[in-house]
Amino acid sequence: PSLSPRFTAYVRDYLMDRDTCDMNDFEPSLSPRFTAYVRDYLMDRNIMPDPLFAKCGLSPDADGELAEPIPAERICRLFATVSETLDAPYFGIELSQGYHFESSGMLIVAFMAAPTVRQAFDTLLRYDKYVDSAIETRLTRSDGSCCWEVALLTPAQVKTEHLAEYLMAFIVMSLRKATRLSLPVSRVSFTHELTKHASVVERFFGAPAAYCARRNTLHFDEAFLDTPLYTANTLLYEAISDAMRNYYAGEAAHSNFMEVVQRQVLLQLKEGEPSIAKVASGLQISSRTLRRRLAERGVKLQDVKNNARFQRAKFYLRHTRKPLTEIAHEIGFSELSAFSRAFKSWSGCTLQAFRDKVDPRST
Repeated sequence: PSLSPRFTAYVRDYLMDRDTCDMNDFEPSLSPRFTAYVRDYLMDRNIMPDPLFAKCGLSPDADGELAEPIPAERICRLFATVSETLDAPYFGIELSQGYHFESSGMLIVAFMAAPTVRQAFDTLLRYDKYVDSAIETRLTRSDGSCCWEVALLTPAQVKTEHLAEYLMAFIVMSLRKATRLSLPVSRVSFTHELTKHASVVERFFGAPAAYCARRNTLHFDEAFLDTPLYTANTLLYEAISDAMRNYYAGEAAHSNFMEVVQRQVLLQLKEGEPSIAKVASGLQISSRTLRRRLAERGVKLQDVKNNARFQRAKFYLRHTRKPLTEIAHEIGFSELSAFSRAFKSWSGCTLQAFRDKVDPRST
């Protein structure tokens, strides 16, 4: 006895109409704290922020820790608007240099209170996944060198130049303040084109800068990871870490739990096949707790893997011009043929047909 394959489509549609596995389309977002940083930058220069914010459909006051995340595209537009209006081509670097730590969210407070550089990075890696879905970070080590990598998930037409430079400059500036030392940077790279004098950027980082690179990366000496922070505060660090663990990953988590699980899965797919134990460890919960919370939603880890890959693949196909082979690699497929088969099983159409439907220019 057999049934028509259309029955799988009926079940797929049923699931997509509900929040069983968070199958809504992925929309990258950033913390509303980014608006506070820009507001402070403008007010330090006696510039009223309201008109510039209004151009981007934003408010300079909607920056609370619990406020709704903001689409990354709008934050990038705000950065570009300020840069163009004030004729500030190095806006991202200037923004980091004038950063108001009193305006920080609890993640940055914990970063600065960590005992060492290594623990500061570990804190960012552990919790930023709950705060900024448009930012993916990795810290890799090889031959005595570290590479801090920042991937920005935005549509292809969005200008990310100032945001990328800000994020890299913020790490350098913060660690300079915290360690009273210069981060031993060997090189820095950006995915955007060079639109200004590279010498200014290179002088800030103290290293050569490359542009039109595949990744935004910051390379530095691995030994620096063990440098102590003069801003360290053990009691504060432990208190905020406990608060973030309970707030973001606890049973009453205020974040979208399934979305965070999917992001963790995608990060681990770049290194190999995620397991329950590995994903749970990345989320700071036990394997038993992860299994139970997935079961409560009627899904298994494999369902999460498939949906994570499907949502990210749709985002890349709709909003970027990435080659199909690169998309396959980004979501953990070693071969394009395997990605093609999987995508057809998820969506009912081929990769190229899906891309043609959302962007006829691809043909």
